[in-house]
Amino acid sequence: MTSNPFAVGDIVRLKTGTSPQRVIAVGRVNITAKYTSPGGHHYPPTTRHHDKFIHFEEPQMSQPTLFKTPDNQYGTLLARDSAGNMVLELKGSVPKVQAYTPDQLEEVRPYTILVQAVGDARSEFHMEADKGSVEEGDLVFLPKHNTLVKIVKLDTKSKSARCRLKGIKLVGEPIAA
Repeated sequence: MTSNPFAVGDIVRLKTGTSPQRVIAVGRVNITAKYTSPGGHHYPPTTRHHDKFIHFEEPQMSQPTLFKTPDNQYGTLLARDSAGNMVLELKGSVPKVQAYTPDQLEEVRPYTILVQAVGDARSEFHMEADKGSVEEGDLVFLPKHNTLVKIVKLDTKSKSARCRLKGIKLVGEPIAA
């Protein structure tokens, strides 16, 4: 049996929610928590199984978008000039500022893939992955989500990837009739 991973005073949220709650009581398998946000003051404390909660993490500050220049330098956007050029602060031992037309720049993004839940054509989502780790058509079991997915498209350059591909690629042998 798993022990309760929470303590009184911990800040948690429901697995299906986003609002922080403070743990005010801990039982063997349940916890009682109360919303900490000003809008949640009118909700009474609720007691639920500890598996319904996870520790709350503050949203991280978003990083500035990184661009690659035609001469293989990297920089972040400072502003746009009156001609519509993108003014970048270039990284390096001596930072410098330079303007480029938007078509000269490539936004740096992680390698992403499009996956589809097997049996549900409407359930597609992007994930980060290591290049070459999977191919289109591969089947991957995602234990964390208890889901089987099919790799639909490679190198999607998506901004919407929220998690990394961590699973088991299924390889098999054909079964003769």
